[in-house]
Amino acid sequence: MARRKANTHGNCPKCNHRFEFATSIDSPEARPSVGDISFCVNCGAVNQFGESGIVPLDLSGLDSETRKEVSRIKQAWIRTKKRMGD
Repeated sequence: MARRKANTHGNCPKCNHRFEFATSIDSPEARPSVGDISFCVNCGAVNQFGESGIVPLDLSGLDSETRKEVSRIKQAWIRTKKRMGD
């Protein structure tokens, strides 16, 4: 069964930052599906694409490899924000 593509417009549930598109770190052409993880570039919140938009994600429900990957992405985001002076 094909996965349903997610709405790629909305706001981060944590900081209300507006986003108008989303891409995959694996393939810039890929578009997220419902259930995929989303990372807010404004506040660093880890969310998930839901049926009607982005929803907060409980990291404890993720497997250990996915939690490690999310942690690496968040650390890279923190380093980038520091370099940019944010």
